[in-house]
Amino acid sequence: PYVAAPAVRADAIHLPLGQGWGITALRGDEIQVHWPGNADPALGRQIVLGPGLAALWTRRGHPVLHGSCVALGSAAIGLLGPSGRGKSTLAAQLHLRGHRPISDGLTLAVQEGSGLRAHPGPAWFKLDDVALRALGQHPDDHEEVHPGANKRLWEIHPAGAEARPWLRALYVIEDGAELRVERLTGGAALHAVLANMYLAPFLQGAVAPFLFQQAALVARSVPVSRLWRPRGFAHAEATLALLEREALLEREEDSSALDSGHSQGAPAARDEDAALERPRGER
Repeated sequence: PYVAAPAVRADAIHLPLGQGWGITALRGDEIQVHWPGNADPALGRQIVLGPGLAALWTRRGHPVLHGSCVALGSAAIGLLGPSGRGKSTLAAQLHLRGHRPISDGLTLAVQEGSGLRAHPGPAWFKLDDVALRALGQHPDDHEEVHPGANKRLWEIHPAGAEARPWLRALYVIEDGAELRVERLTGGAALHAVLANMYLAPFLQGAVAPFLFQQAALVARSVPVSRLWRPRGFAHAEATLALLEREALLEREEDSSALDSGHSQGAPAARDEDAALERPRGER
């Protein structure tokens, strides 16, 4: 039966989504969907692969962020922010530049040692017709997210189960007059992560403690920044180039740290790529 209030127990998370919709994530891999009798199956699919998947992973104790995830080289970045901020569009543009998409709409993270690995999620970009045309796509070639939606699904080759790159940086996308990156630390980083936990809008204050714990894990494991950038495709090239430069700087810092570790007797990695993929705390 449909329950109108969010609930968190040791064996389940229940999310009321409104208009008769609800999700319950149980032990194991079971997701129960509560839906009105006249609901469209396409909408049900989106709910299962959005709130449903997020509830399942959250119940397992893994952080789920509201944002898209793309691998730039051997490590991944997360693009976070509220709906309409342009996360999927940025991820699709990075994809067209040869970078590997890991997930769109939500970022699944699993702790391993002192770092977080990004796991594959939904293998499509949700984009409106304007964005699709700007990216060289024909909207009619892509199905609607669900009937009446103003976005379509651009399906991409799904990342395999082995694609679990280290999550190296998180960027909260913000609208601004000039392009810049603002590094966040301490409470500011924690607040930014907590605001972009996928389930935060659904659960609100009902389960703040465990969401807070997961956000704290993310904030201390991955660098968090605000990416301020002007809106519009005219500014896209500069934004994408900045993200690529940031990723390159991260790799250079990793390489320097690895060299320093070698000088102190740290064990050598099998090869450079394997070394760069390990989080800093494991070097």
